[in-house]
Amino acid sequence: MVFATLKYGLMMALRHKRMLLVYYLTSLVAGLIVMAPMRARLAGYLDGSLAGERLAGSMDMDFLFEFLINGGGITPILVLALVVAAGYFLGQLFLSGGAFAIFWHNEGYSGERFWGQAGVHFGRFVRLALLVGLFGGLGFGVIRLLLGGLEHLVGGSDPYESTQYWFRWATTIAHGFWLMIVYIVLDYARILTVVSGERRMLMAFGAALGFVARHLRRTVTLIFVFGPVMSTIMTLLYKQLANLLHHPHWLAVLAFILLMQGYMIFRAMLKLGLFAAEVQLFRSVTDPGYRASLTAGAPEPR
Repeated sequence: MVFATLKYGLMMALRHKRMLLVYYLTSLVAGLIVMAPMRARLAGYLDGSLAGERLAGSMDMDFLFEFLINGGGITPILVLALVVAAGYFLGQLFLSGGAFAIFWHNEGYSGERFWGQAGVHFGRFVRLALLVGLFGGLGFGVIRLLLGGLEHLVGGSDPYESTQYWFRWATTIAHGFWLMIVYIVLDYARILTVVSGERRMLMAFGAALGFVARHLRRTVTLIFVFGPVMSTIMTLLYKQLANLLHHPHWLAVLAFILLMQGYMIFRAMLKLGLFAAEVQLFRSVTDPGYRASLTAGAPEPR
């Protein structure tokens, strides 16, 4: 069922090309705001040196660290990046209200519904994100406390380096899994808010937490396939194709820019596909009639 939902999500993302364009342009604008001053600073730092030609190929990590440490003027760019990241997150919260509403009503794109629902739910989603963020922070603290205590129990006050190594890996994996759970809870809390019109975000958060706990395997599998699996495959493919364009010629640069835009579009498609798949999973679990129609092979409602 999960992989059928995966296919459905990708099909819905491709069907709603206007929403896909909105998500792509949002990412593009956020990237350009940061990259414009970064490019100007990098050009001034290189000043026609041979290092600039080497950067037409793969990134030189030694050069990157030298630029970050000795580049001068990099701190304002980092501050700008943090501000843009915060604005981008709020923008994604805003747009998600319209996307979830469109997918829940299972109809074609409507600007009135998309932007109207985005505006209606934005304030609620911000409060919800703060609640889920607090919940996530507490979880991270508990994980660190428990694994730290277990490491002390196993290795004593001065554990071997091998013990520390494996417990660092265990902590990283546990934190990654917990971050995925936090993201899932936020998604289903937003779906519940859109579906029910709930104004009390504490109630929506509690209901989403219960839903995820009852359907942990399906919800985790779905986001794992859309997130780490698909993203890793496309990132590796993107890197291999980008490595073929290691030449400062303008045609290679143009091809690289087009490749980068295609990668960004695909990432936007994954995000929308995940939203659509989560809405369908939620509907199939909570609506017995819809679940029966899927089992019988009846066409999905439009």
